[in-house]
Amino acid sequence: MNFQVEHYNILDLIGEGGMGSVYRAFDTRLERTVAIKFLNINALRNKKFVERFKREAINQANLNHQNIVTVYGIVQDRENLGIVMEYVQGKTVEALINEYGKLSLVDSLSILRQTLAGISFAHNKGYIHRDIKPSNIILNNDGIVKIMDFGISKSVNEISSLTQTGAKIGTVLYMSPEQVSADEITLHTDIYSLGVTLFEMLTGRPPFNFKSEYEVMDAHLNRNIPLIDGFPENISSDINKTIQKATNKDRYNRFSSCDEFILVIDQILNKLSKNVLSEKKLKTKNYATIRKRRSLFPVIIIIVSILSLFLLSWLIINLVDENIIKSSKNVGINNQPEESIISDFIDFEIVPLNLSVKLNSISFNNSLGIICGDSGKAVLSRDYGKSWSKVDSFTIVNLNDVQILDNRRIIIAGEKGNLFLSDDAGGTWENIFLQSSNTFFDINQNSDGDLILVGNNGSVLFSSDYGRTWEILNSGVNNLLFKSFFINPNNGFIIGWNGLLLKSEDGGRTWKRVELETDAYLKDILFMDKETGFICGGGGKLFITSNRGEDWEPITQSITFAGISSMNQLKSKKILITTTKGEIIIFDTPKKSFGKISKSFPFGLQSSASNSNGEIYICGMNGLLLRGKIK
Repeated sequence: MNFQVEHYNILDLIGEGGMGSVYRAFDTRLERTVAIKFLNINALRNKKFVERFKREAINQANLNHQNIVTVYGIVQDRENLGIVMEYVQGKTVEALINEYGKLSLVDSLSILRQTLAGISFAHNKGYIHRDIKPSNIILNNDGIVKIMDFGISKSVNEISSLTQTGAKIGTVLYMSPEQVSADEITLHTDIYSLGVTLFEMLTGRPPFNFKSEYEVMDAHLNRNIPLIDGFPENISSDINKTIQKATNKDRYNRFSSCDEFILVIDQILNKLSKNVLSEKKLKTKNYATIRKRRSLFPVIIIIVSILSLFLLSWLIINLVDENIIKSSKNVGINNQPEESIISDFIDFEIVPLNLSVKLNSISFNNSLGIICGDSGKAVLSRDYGKSWSKVDSFTIVNLNDVQILDNRRIIIAGEKGNLFLSDDAGGTWENIFLQSSNTFFDINQNSDGDLILVGNNGSVLFSSDYGRTWEILNSGVNNLLFKSFFINPNNGFIIGWNGLLLKSEDGGRTWKRVELETDAYLKDILFMDKETGFICGGGGKLFITSNRGEDWEPITQSITFAGISSMNQLKSKKILITTTKGEIIIFDTPKKSFGKISKSFPFGLQSSASNSNGEIYICGMNGLLLRGKIK
């Protein structure tokens, strides 16, 4: 299937719905893959459908959030009317339920929390979705939720003839009582539908799955959602209370907002994270016992082991990840038991911040800590991370990296050339004027105290006065540059998009390209010492050098990684690795062994840092902050 509308080559059909079809297409101007939702021919003749379709584009284009599918524009000719939007590679929650029967507890809560963050953003912008259901929630290949189909969403201030009084808008299985009764629609309608969706993710079926629409609508009006069992004892009551509150018949007895709903989900996830490690330790101990007795009862033990692992997996609902680490084809990876690698860590718990944006970077210097994220959000701690307060000093731009310098100066880099500097540990802030509209992703300080700032369009800036003034350097490329690292004042590296690796031997004045066997995006680089360094990136790519970056070899391992987002060197010669799917990996560099702490955290992790008390903090998507402790 190949045809063209404007500058879009239509490639293939993705899906079909009542009002139209969705196609994968290629934008020949911007050279990117997009999705285009075309209104079908019959609907094109209906002015009401056309108006509603265009309104979907307008509504969704006003909602720029990481958990909402981005709308790029509208295409129209004599025979076609389409909405051009972000192409999401992944599966809808409906498809996942059909494939697996039901979803695990942690996956369900992760999906729900991200969906709540997106819907909260829409509510704060004045929009109510009104048709939330599993088929309108898609999970991309990095584990990020994207909410689709704002076709019947409505501004709370909008007066429209499109939806007449008494009309029922929404899909009947997920309708709130007020939708069934054609009463006034508020944000509580979306909260009800989210509660129903959570029930279906956990059970594999909607709560009121009757043959006739009348029976379903009557149940939404008069019956309580059934209780669910089969969860860990300390979680079961919380789950049922949460669903019952979200789906209360009286809208004013539901959660007052998505943000309140998120706080409750965070509390449950925090309990789950504590269950994970206790179950993992129990399983490791039992596994060791089985190994000792294996020679005495080989057949019985094999059977019992299989049954035990099956039952344990079911009981903890896939919270513990089974990983067998094999030898690398390139750099040798030892078969070390996972427990020996992660035994230094006590636990990770969720720290509530009451934020729903992506948190991009975290930095600590003794007791002082700071986190920055999208939409100008930042939080500051002066007590080793025990408490956090919001910083309201920034414009509404995405803040991508923060560094606390040795003398407690703080510097934050963001998009549109924004650079913020504090000389008093975050008390006051100054916007440093940069003659650039580039987006900057990383600040690095070398051993002489000089700063290197890198960003898109090959931008590299240099400062020798703690960020007060900047000199533009020539990188020799026009690519997106994501991270830099200097071994010493002269020798440094920059990584970026499409496997880009640059090297400088003169303090960043000139750069030359180093060939790396990958075209994946590269996300982080660090050196353990003057000789040994690591690079990580998309698809779980890892590279190692043992000769100051002269040569880089890929590290291949069978432990499953998602895209790696960050690395953090620990005092024990171990590296803490975070991934875009919420995984925490420990790489023991002397033993060349990997261990996965957990993959049960709700969504993508972005950055980590340690304070002087031996605590590790990890920030991520949708305001997530984790705290762990090294023994």
